[in-house]
Amino acid sequence: MYAWDGSAWIRALGYAAGVQQIAPGNISVLTAVASTSGSIKASAGNVYWLLCKGGSDVAEISLRDGGAAGVTKLVLKSPAGDSRFAAFNPPIRCGTNIYVVVISGTGMEYCVGYL
Repeated sequence: MYAWDGSAWIRALGYAAGVQQIAPGNISVLTAVASTSGSIKASAGNVYWLLCKGGSDVAEISLRDGGAAGVTKLVLKSPAGDSRFAAFNPPIRCGTNIYVVVISGTGMEYCVGYL
């Protein structure tokens, strides 16, 4: 996997115990993998990257701040059987909580890198 460090795409570092190192200098984030809508973090936080993997049809997710009816920060779509990855520098700030809404997708999955 590759991640954007602010100036170039770099190879992501090791993954262990739910922590993905995404840049030199041992910057580590927590990860959450899911296929349904839900809270990623119950308090304020930063989203460093999103991965959306399409299943048998188009997958679409919405990153929100403040729960299912909260402020939409980003929408990411992935074609059927394909994936889309987005890294953010600076990270996307969610002031209340980090929540992902699955808008569409059968057999899809998503992964969030956050702190």
